[in-house]
Amino acid sequence: MKKILVAGIFVTLLSSLSACGSKNSKIETNQNDKTTNSSVSQKNSSTPSSKQSPSYYDETTKVFTYKFASLSVTDVQLTTGTDGDPSVTYPLVKVRFTVTNKTNQPQNVQELVQTLVSVKQSVSDGVSNSLNFGSASDYETDPSNLRATLAPNATVSGYFPYKITDTTNPIIIEYHTATDVNMASSMDEIIKTIEFQLNK
Repeated sequence: MKKILVAGIFVTLLSSLSACGSKNSKIETNQNDKTTNSSVSQKNSSTPSSKQSPSYYDETTKVFTYKFASLSVTDVQLTTGTDGDPSVTYPLVKVRFTVTNKTNQPQNVQELVQTLVSVKQSVSDGVSNSLNFGSASDYETDPSNLRATLAPNATVSGYFPYKITDTTNPIIIEYHTATDVNMASSMDEIIKTIEFQLNK
């Protein structure tokens, strides 16, 4: 009888201990789950949406917005250029843009736009060449506004005149992740590339 009583107590004690153990392991699992969810949540919240980033391109408006400026390359126009002698001309493109100065200081238009984009011409698949400045034949009646000083919060439209040797391959506009108005675009990451076909 004593043996049966001891055995009964032992079984009861064993059952209680295993119940405690399983409760503890359940608590630990839940704590681990909470930690994992918290990590995922932090990762998600630290990944900014495009409009929270320092620079982003709006596909609807075709405007690139930066902390210190907004820029839209609106058109690439095929025309002729001359370097002083009107009888000697060459093919030239006008890369037309609209830029807004979002700083609290006046900015030179040419320097501001060149910080944000670079202009190239496609040569073959995946290969492009940088272009050199030219002078549009009609610069007196169609000023480029590159030398203008842009007041804080002001907007201006203008164009970059580039010499080209090929009138068929597209012009490539590369937008950069510039974070500072004085940062050269060649040192930044390209985050958007747009091709313009040349219309004759």
